[in-house]
Amino acid sequence: MRLTSQLITETFSDLDKVERLNIEAFPEEERIPLSEFLRYTDNDDAHFFAFYNEEEFVGFAFAISNAKAFYVSFFAIMPHLRSHGYGQEIIEKLVEFYQRTMLLEVERLDEECDNLEQRRARMDFYLRNGFKTANAFLEYDDLSFEILYRGDQFDEEAYRDSSINCKQRITLISVLNTDALVIIRQENHGIPHGFIFLIKSSEKLSLGEYGRQRTSKKFHDLVLSPFAF
Repeated sequence: MRLTSQLITETFSDLDKVERLNIEAFPEEERIPLSEFLRYTDNDDAHFFAFYNEEEFVGFAFAISNAKAFYVSFFAIMPHLRSHGYGQEIIEKLVEFYQRTMLLEVERLDEECDNLEQRRARMDFYLRNGFKTANAFLEYDDLSFEILYRGDQFDEEAYRDSSINCKQRITLISVLNTDALVIIRQENHGIPHGFIFLIKSSEKLSLGEYGRQRTSKKFHDLVLSPFAF
């Protein structure tokens, strides 16, 4: 098995297959419209890949890169081709192409859900393929994910720089000993801005506890400064 790849653009011949897979693979609350992916295709740091086994469309991956890492925000395999080794080969092709740390997110295992076995299988797949947990979590639009990386180390700045380009609003909580660095990003007339909070705590904060305390405004005086990403 030797996969080939093509870049997906607005004139891509199998755009209908990409659209159908996007709808099938991602629940509505996590799905990004195909038009949003295509907005980035003229950017030098963004690649929207389609993968083929000879003439058969296998799947797609959308990645954004910087000098230290590349971030895969969406990655999907055609349903009838899953568990056939294609996912592993695509990961290897991406690592070979970028030659730097690979970053991605998976659904957390430590929260109540109705698809725990599916989440465990997904996590096991990435761990088998050389990924490690960054001990950092992403929360946006009421969704929560664990950040994984494949490489020498997790570089928070590299992750932030690459992943922020893919989300309309991001809250990143990195647990560093007893401190949590919280980054809030929002769009302001098309220009991304945000605020940094540094939370001192005697114990690690869960996402839920962070939300409760922030809602009660216990951290309103810990804003360090506004900044542009």
